[in-house]
Amino acid sequence: ATATVVNNVETLANVPGILTHGADWFREVGTEDSPGPMLFTVSGDVRNPSVAELPLGTPLSFLLYGVVGGLEAGRRPKLVVSGVSNRPLTASELDTPLSFEAMSEIGSGLGSGGFIVYDDTTCVVEVATVLSWFLQVGSCGQCPPCKLGTTAFAEGFEKVMAGTATEDDLDDMLGWVPRVTDSNRCGLGAGQQNLAAGIFNTFPNDVRACFEGRCPGHRGLAPPLPTDHDPLNRRPIQIFAP
Repeated sequence: ATATVVNNVETLANVPGILTHGADWFREVGTEDSPGPMLFTVSGDVRNPSVAELPLGTPLSFLLYGVVGGLEAGRRPKLVVSGVSNRPLTASELDTPLSFEAMSEIGSGLGSGGFIVYDDTTCVVEVATVLSWFLQVGSCGQCPPCKLGTTAFAEGFEKVMAGTATEDDLDDMLGWVPRVTDSNRCGLGAGQQNLAAGIFNTFPNDVRACFEGRCPGHRGLAPPLPTDHDPLNRRPIQIFAP
C-alpha cells in the first residue's frame, strides 16, 4: 500500500489561518510562487543559532545577519548548507531570496528551511564527509545504487580528508554522481547527488587543496556516531569513526 497523502506539519499548521482568513490573507506576504511565511532554522558558526518565521522571499543575508547576528568577529562564511540534500551555497550567494523558485534558479533548494553555516576555518571536504555519512545511514538499501553510491561518497570523502585518497578514488566518486539515483524509489539518492555534485562543482579548489594536504584543518565536525542495525540480531554497528 502507498500513502494517500503526505504533508509537512508546517503546511498543516497554516491551514486553520487560511480557512479563517482566506487565501488572499495568506498571500499578503511571500512571493507569487512561494506565498506566505516560513519557519527558518539556522545553526552552525553564527552568533545566535535560532528559529525565525519570515516571509518567503526574504534575502538569506537578512536571516543570517539581521536575525541570528552573523558570524563571530573576523570570520566570513565559507559555505551555507541548505538541509543536507541541496547544493551548498557560497558567500557570494547570500542575497538569494528565500523562496523555492529563487533557490532553484541558482541550482540549490530551500527544503524545509534549515540552514547550517560554516565559516572560513572550515574544510569543505570535512562537511561533505559528515553529510554523506548521514545520508549513507539514512539509505535503507532497497535501491542498490543509492546505498552503494552513498557509501562510495562517504568513504571517498573520508579518505580525502584523511590524506589517503588517490586520483582513482576521486574518479570513482565522480562516476557515482550520475548513477546514485538509478532506480531510486525516493529522493535520498537525489539528495546525495545534489550534495556531491555541489561540492565538486562549487568548491573544486577546496577539494583539491584537501586532497593535496593543503586544507585549513579539520574541526571535528562529526555528529554523534551514527549507527545502522544488523537485520538479523538488531545489533548496533559502528559505521563512522571521527
